[in-house]
Amino acid sequence: TSFGLVLTADTFRYNLFTGGATLTNVRLAAKAHEAQPFFTAARVRADLPLAAYAGSLILDDVAVEGGRVEVLTDADGVSNLPGDDADEEPPATPRTLALRGLHLDDFTFLYDDRSRPLRIAATGIDAALDHRAIHLFEGITGPFAVRGGVDVQLGERALRVDPIDSRLAFDGSTVSMQDLPLSLHLSQ
Repeated sequence: TSFGLVLTADTFRYNLFTGGATLTNVRLAAKAHEAQPFFTAARVRADLPLAAYAGSLILDDVAVEGGRVEVLTDADGVSNLPGDDADEEPPATPRTLALRGLHLDDFTFLYDDRSRPLRIAATGIDAALDHRAIHLFEGITGPFAVRGGVDVQLGERALRVDPIDSRLAFDGSTVSMQDLPLSLHLSQ
């Protein structure tokens, strides 16, 4: 693809009447790192509005079950993300995605950079973000939780963030969170 990505799934179902697509056992990887996908999920469902068929990358709602994002960098600084080719020019126009709903169930995020070393893991992420247009805000907002907490390891130091239960808003470029009490534990 022109995005430098490889998307694979065991099954793909599309409902012509509702515009909904469902994929199971999903894997998304950079072409250069197909063996190390940066996104996997047991199931992904997305609703595609008519504008999506005219070439716009718009999703009315995305639901991800058992999803996992793994950003991995080896000791030599090589990442599993797309765009790791230093000789490749970045796109002239930034790619955008209009997301009008996001529902996550038991999502995991892992960032593991062996060149530093730095490791960040967040588990049990749940979100129910829906489109809202209120006053000056237009974007997605709703409950957001990290039920398993966040663990950060930087060399010999470790930081533990207890489970988070908050509200999140995203307007396409800015993320904001409300009601975010944090409980941190630092160890060396």
